[in-house]
Amino acid sequence: MEFEELKIKSAVELAEILSEMEAELHTLRLKAANKTLKQVRKIPVVRATIARIKMLLGNKKSAVK
Repeated sequence: MEFEELKIKSAVELAEILSEMEAELHTLRLKAANKTLKQVRKIPVVRATIARIKMLLGNKKSAVK
């Protein structure tokens, strides 16, 4: 997901996407451990997206205060 798309989402939507991405990361890691993952490059992409979402959530929380 692109950063610009994430910026316009609300905190609730970001939290939902975050939980989905964390579940996807877990699945990817399991597949990588079992040597069944064909798209190994997807793991760092998902990790980067999770980091972007967490950064946006932190910014939104600090903006509320």
